[in-house]
Amino acid sequence: RMHKFNFSKAVPALLATAGGYAALIQNSEGRRARADPANKLVSGYANLPHYKKKHRGGEDSWICADKMIAVADGVGGWNRKGVDPGIFTKELCSRVMKRYTEWTTKTSDGVYRRRFEVDLWELLVSCVKETEPRGTCTFVMGVLDDEDEHMRVLNLGDSGYMLVRKGADEQKGDVKPYEILFRSEERQYKFNHPYQCGTGYKLPYHADVHLHKVKDSDVIIMATDGLWDNLYDSDVLGCLDVASVGGRAGIEVGEVASCLAKKAEKLSFDKTYRSPFEANAEAAGRKHPGGKKDDITVVVSEIKLKQ
Repeated sequence: RMHKFNFSKAVPALLATAGGYAALIQNSEGRRARADPANKLVSGYANLPHYKKKHRGGEDSWICADKMIAVADGVGGWNRKGVDPGIFTKELCSRVMKRYTEWTTKTSDGVYRRRFEVDLWELLVSCVKETEPRGTCTFVMGVLDDEDEHMRVLNLGDSGYMLVRKGADEQKGDVKPYEILFRSEERQYKFNHPYQCGTGYKLPYHADVHLHKVKDSDVIIMATDGLWDNLYDSDVLGCLDVASVGGRAGIEVGEVASCLAKKAEKLSFDKTYRSPFEANAEAAGRKHPGGKKDDITVVVSEIKLKQ
């Protein structure tokens, strides 16, 4: 049974998967949280399944919680074997969130792991081992420290993330456009064959893990390759700059996610557009004119450090 869900949302803490399942962890949608004694992520998401896969919700899944975000992109090649990889990604994301919550919740004897002490390799590997449906996926997952000014991100495959910060002219007090602090690189065996985890593949110990020092109001954009194959970095920054026009404190993360997903989808149907995917295909000796039609999932999170 399919559940109806909005195209994009801005929520302080949300767990969601591409099938439309959503369970609030902390605050209700649209409500501004009171001063938080710990660091947190304020996140919004947008999901646009491939037009041929909308009837089953697409093959992407995602997580948005107050300290963790993630996106998983089911590898479409499984469809040729009669397997829906979207079922695998939904199950994997559900297990990751459940295991992460278990590991960071106080037990009866008061013992628990600080959220940032969770080993992301260990977390993903243990959940991949326990995920029963057949399939594989790429995976990106980030965790914000409760107390310190750091965020750790794991990246496996050709989904990815970008960490940006708004510049400022200290002398004039002017606010400059967003600048890229870090942009992940694709991890793949060869062109369009990404590193992945799941049935018949090695466990994801070879995923990249990066530690980032962050500031209040930094923004992380995490997305499946449906976004990165169709948008250049300048396009991504364009949605952020538009969302911050008018000197507002912070951004509307749901608006940014919606802007990015809609822009990527529009360009994916443009056969005359020289997309990043076309450029990468050409470099690999392949031809793929125009954009690349795919599931598009975007999570945009603004980092809010405790005051």
